[in-house]
Amino acid sequence: MEEPSEYSKHFSHEHSLEYVKSSYDGDCICSGCEITITPNKFFYHCRDCKFSLHRVCYGMPKKVMHPADPHHHLTLLSPSSLTDQSNECGACGRCINGSFYYTCRKCCIYFHMLCVAMPLSMKIPISHPHVLKLEMKPPYGFKCGLCDRGSCSGWLYRCRLCEFDAHVSCAVTYNKYDSMGDDKYSHQDELMELLSQGMKGII
Repeated sequence: MEEPSEYSKHFSHEHSLEYVKSSYDGDCICSGCEITITPNKFFYHCRDCKFSLHRVCYGMPKKVMHPADPHHHLTLLSPSSLTDQSNECGACGRCINGSFYYTCRKCCIYFHMLCVAMPLSMKIPISHPHVLKLEMKPPYGFKCGLCDRGSCSGWLYRCRLCEFDAHVSCAVTYNKYDSMGDDKYSHQDELMELLSQGMKGII
């Protein structure tokens, strides 16, 4: 994989960003997802102000096609473009305020950036033998097979073979711990770690 350049630009920020290793003690917050940047991890940082981005957040595409809106592209925007701070994420139900978000203006739908980044399918071998698929329109109430708690109004992971269901927060947390056995810390590991932190408290 090609190494990032020392300085680069991001569409959401006026200054150049430097690719550096974090030496902060937990007080550096990503401007993209509002999650703390872990010490000793590489990230993008503006020396002129407090703007910072995780590698994953920096690399999120400006436009994506996603099953949540199969007919239109979703466009990535910064929080400064959000006119209504009460807009709710169509995936998790929380308000979108200070973080980057994807939207389709034609359909008037909004999603947190990290919610759109959730894998469309995943395996959790320590908990279930089959692939779980991301369901964007749960047809019924359910009980999570990982935490035994009740249903939610947001997206979920489901095995259609045996009707095993899981909250997205539970699925990404279990998947994170299952994937951390690799010696090399990968882009996918960082994404799952951020998803696990961002989904805390959501069922």
